[in-house]
Amino acid sequence: MGPNLRSSDGVYFTGDRGMRVSETGVTRPATRVACRIALVGDSHTFGEELKFEETWSYLLKDYLPQPCQILNFGVGGSNVGQIYLRYIQDVRPWHPDMVIFALSSWTAQRTIGVYGLNMFPNNKTLACSKTWPSCQIPWAQPRFDLREHELAPINLPLPSLETIAKAKSMSDLPYIDYDWFYTPGNWELPRWRYMYNSYLFRLYVTWFPLWRSQHNGSSMEAINHALLRLFLRTTKSDGATPVVLYLPDINDYKEPPREMPSRRILRISGIEYVDLRPCLDEIAAGDRFIPNGEHYSLKGSMAIARCIAQSPPLRHNVSHRTAPE
Repeated sequence: MGPNLRSSDGVYFTGDRGMRVSETGVTRPATRVACRIALVGDSHTFGEELKFEETWSYLLKDYLPQPCQILNFGVGGSNVGQIYLRYIQDVRPWHPDMVIFALSSWTAQRTIGVYGLNMFPNNKTLACSKTWPSCQIPWAQPRFDLREHELAPINLPLPSLETIAKAKSMSDLPYIDYDWFYTPGNWELPRWRYMYNSYLFRLYVTWFPLWRSQHNGSSMEAINHALLRLFLRTTKSDGATPVVLYLPDINDYKEPPREMPSRRILRISGIEYVDLRPCLDEIAAGDRFIPNGEHYSLKGSMAIARCIAQSPPLRHNVSHRTAPE
């Protein structure tokens, strides 16, 4: 999400610091305003598959008790660690009054991944272009872990795309043991090539793929909880009010029903958050998401925006904002 970009289909535009805007060339002044709200999250915050005017971030202004400048820093496919880093690098300079930190179903689970090739093996919405016709994301992401009870990104600087491409096998990549999405059986191992003449061997590895019984690093719960608490402390020390949301997505409504990882992480975290699934449940099932898509429809965006604006954290804080002198 670099600054001042335009997608090839003309649906997505970015402005200063890669925030989503309505069209190329739009700039947002960093001068003081009565109320500034910054949004960080993944594709459900960015508003993937939607025009800018159809996203809940754009519609939010229509339901607030007074005008606010709303800045959308969402990035598709992000995890909790990346969202926190996005706040530190790109949101902080804007000195927002409130920061909305939004998680959807898989945001927390992606925190324990390292390589996009494992997390998004055949993604149909992210990074799909002529350059990557298989819709894969080959890059590495910052991987946080707890070292002596302190959070730290363990794989910086990130390996370059050239380093990833030159690896003889997936198992040779740095910090692959910390990628909890990595399944050895999904990738060719160098020693296997000598066995390919055996039909029995190929039949066996097809029926009984090689799995891993152990991963390196702290648990998904421990890392995500530490990151969320760090976000709350950091934003408060910056003078901003943090608001944590759970944005339900299409995975929350699949059968058989199950509690998605991010929702469970938030439920057991002990922190205050706003669960927006009851709000989305109020509209008809067929109106919640784009037909044949994975993200909110216009009606879904409206329901989400209305409930966020009516949630106690926003209603209280926005109502008490006064114009700067």
